Amino acid sequence: MDLREEVNQVDKFSNFTKSNFMTTSAMRKQLIEYMADADDKKIKGLYSLLEETLQEKNTSPLTVEQLAFLDEERRKYFSGEGKSYTWNEMKEMILHKKAS
Repeated sequence: MDLREEVNQVDKFSNFTKSNFMTTSAMRKQLIEYMADADDKKIKGLYSLLEETLQEKNTSPLTVEQLAFLDEERRKYFSGEGKSYTWNEMKEMILHKKAS
């Protein structure tokens, strides 16, 4: 192994250990600093790598109307306006309704 290969091996090891021992806070800071100085091509590349994750975070299986309904029910519950039921109470109501 020549000197250049040895240096590359050491460099690879130092990058490996650095990323494995950094805290997520330090990683976040380093990424922010990197992105502040990165050119547009690199930003677009990073964005395309993260795009699926970003889209998953911003999507919900519920419609806007369903989310609004749940928000209103939650508001009623915490303000004391809404009535909540135990699972056993719900089962009784459902079974009673089916029997009618």
